[in-house]
Formats: sequence, C-alpha cells, structure tokens
Amino acid sequence: MNDKKDPIGYVFRDPHLFHLAMSHRSYSLQHNERLEFLGDAMLDAVLTHYLYIHFPDQPEGVLSRWRAHLVQRNALVELSQQLCLAEKVYRSSSVVKVEDSIVANAVEALIGAIFVDGGYLAIEKCVLSWYADKLKISYLQDIDKDAKSKLQEYAQKKKWALPSYRHNVVRSESHAPTYRAACRLDHPELESYGMGKNIRAAEQKAANNLLAILAQQNDANTK
Repeated sequence: MNDKKDPIGYVFRDPHLFHLAMSHRSYSLQHNERLEFLGDAMLDAVLTHYLYIHFPDQPEGVLSRWRAHLVQRNALVELSQQLCLAEKVYRSSSVVKVEDSIVANAVEALIGAIFVDGGYLAIEKCVLSWYADKLKISYLQDIDKDAKSKLQEYAQKKKWALPSYRHNVVRSESHAPTYRAACRLDHPELESYGMGKNIRAAEQKAANNLLAILAQQNDANTK
C-alpha cells in the first residue's frame, strides 16, 4: 500500500484497515461487511454532494438517476478493475472465483476504510479522483438515454425483476481486450448478448439487443 503507483491513490495510516476492507467473510471472522455498510453510505454522500453542487440546474429526479447509475453494481465492478482490487481480495480457498458481488462489496469496504482512516476529505478526494471520467456532463447526460436505463425503466413499469448482467473477456490482445456481456430478464425469461471494448459498451449492446427483442414481441402481440 506504500507504492506511489498504486491506483487506489491512498496510503493508510493503519494498514490493518485496508486488510480488513479486502477480507471477504469466507476468509476470516473479521471481515469487511461493516466497512461495506459504511462505505455504501459514504459513496452516496460524496456523489450526492458533488452532483448537487456542480449541477444546480438539474432537478432531483435527474440527479437521482445519475447517482443510481454511478453506484450500481456494474459501475462498482468497473471501478474495482480500475483499482485492481480483485487481486487484493482475501478469501477462502473454497472461493475459487472472485465474483462481481465480492469485488463490488470490496470497493464499498475500501471507501469505508479510507473514511475511518482519513476522514471525509480523504474519501472525497479518492472518490472524485476515481470517478473523474464518469462525472463529466457528457457521460452523465448519456445515462438518461442509454439502453440499460431504458431497459431498467421498462422492467420497472412492467413490475418485472430488474435485468441482470454478466460478462467475460472473450478475446484479448496485448492492450485490447474484448468483452462479451449477457443481459437477462427472469420474468419473462429472455437473454441477449453484446460485444464491446469495455464492460459498459458490451452491456449497453446487450441491453439494446434485449430491447429490440421486446419490441419485436410487442409488435407480434399487436398484430
């Protein structure tokens, strides 16, 4: 944690807090779930404050959608990759794969640990640095019109369970991985796929393909 090149960008005064933040409950009786609880709230607080201050002309509904998008699991998984957390998570040998939920929770636990170690200003600095690209107005405006948001709103209107996503790297050259994402609805049972240069792009394509399937079904039902 003392490596200046560490993507986290924070040096803990109490290294035990970082170890605790990276400890999955399968690893030890002292695990990261309490820090995760704290970090979840602190992430919301930092992003809410930033959006409120920097976008004074946006209504509450827009700010809420933006914040929800920024803290959803897929966004946390992307952040975990940016911070290289998967390789740092401590877990039992029985947990062979570091699932998305594990690394997403580790991000929140890390935020909680930094808050405990350095206070609000420390975690605010880290979060705003990590989210720098996602807090640009061009990115935030895309949230309101992207396929994933549209699919989620459609599912909510229908009172369906929200769509879920999974992904993997299907082809990787030296600096150009290609991601394949699956987008799934449980009720009705539908699944579609998409490819992209990053997880977000692949998931957007998968969601767009699922929207197309739903549109075709609606057209068939109206004939």
